Amino acid sequence: MPAKWKFSKEIDNITQALRHENVALSASKLSSLKETRENLIAFQRGLANDYGLIADGRDMGTVVFPDAATKIFLIADIEVRAERRFLELQNAGQGVNMRDLIEDIRLRDEADRAREISPLVPAADSVEVNSSNLTPQEVLNKVLQIYKEHIKEI
Repeated sequence: MPAKWKFSKEIDNITQALRHENVALSASKLSSLKETRENLIAFQRGLANDYGLIADGRDMGTVVFPDAATKIFLIADIEVRAERRFLELQNAGQGVNMRDLIEDIRLRDEADRAREISPLVPAADSVEVNSSNLTPQEVLNKVLQIYKEHIKEI
């Protein structure tokens, strides 16, 4: 582990380190490994309890929680995703090139869709939400609306 990533008692929040672009690229590569998926799926399923769980990930509705009552497949145009990621990285003090970022996202999506283990595909019973033209609050409102509709059906 690089020295800047060593954790001590003083560090309570590792979010900034986890959101680093190198971590995102590594996560995509590691998640394609059978051993990684098998261990993560068991761990992730263990997190669910009687109170429910909100899980975020590319195979949550198809592989990890296929029996979930509500599944949202959140999408956005690649340019919008790149712009959001660009701002996030920029605010974290990381230098980034927009063209490179768009290409990285495109290649990661392509690799995730084509991988044999836990590919990026929407669950047949998921509800697709395109967030390209929505604010974070509008996305939250839409997801809550879908959730409430599904709860009424159960």
